[in-house]
Amino acid sequence: GDVEPSEPRYDPITKEQIAASGLTYLALGHVHAASGPQKCGKTVWAYPGCTEGRGFDELGDKGVLVVTVDDGGAVSAEFVPLARRRYEILRVSVTDADPREALEAALPPWTADDLYRIIFTGETDERGVDLTALETLFSGRFYALELRDQTRVRQDVWDRAGEDSLRGEFLRRLRRQFDAARDEQERERVTRAVRFGLAALDHRDIL
Repeated sequence: GDVEPSEPRYDPITKEQIAASGLTYLALGHVHAASGPQKCGKTVWAYPGCTEGRGFDELGDKGVLVVTVDDGGAVSAEFVPLARRRYEILRVSVTDADPREALEAALPPWTADDLYRIIFTGETDERGVDLTALETLFSGRFYALELRDQTRVRQDVWDRAGEDSLRGEFLRRLRRQFDAARDEQERERVTRAVRFGLAALDHRDIL
């Protein structure tokens, strides 16, 4: 059941109904995010979540709640993690930092059993982050690894828009698009275009 969902989709339940139920403890399912023990009136209720994450919308420890109701009706609940593998999303800023060193510093001690999506943020030069090289270096430390580059180009890259050259004209046009972007996704597309275009102008391989 869904406790007061914003859009009723599956057996919606109000908190007033829970309080009026007369139950000591109401064990709820269907929702995969753990809620921890909640209370409506004299009734304690909870979602334990799912026992194993299935994607990057189900992050962290997963398991069950072991619930005890004593003779006086007091309820206690202990979360017991059961998941063999965890999904985790880690954001790593590389502004003024080497991406490899920044990632090393951000990682927890043990990741070998888990599935990670690592998103690089911050500012870099026009080359961005070499995801292929980093994946080669780090993939053996995870059960599965996905890397994403969401960095922005540094200001000194845009400063070259003042040049009286093909490069300058290219950067001026892209800067107008960047400044007019309606959201972060559109700004990311412009940033990729800057990096691809400058790589082509410099006859560099595109990462």
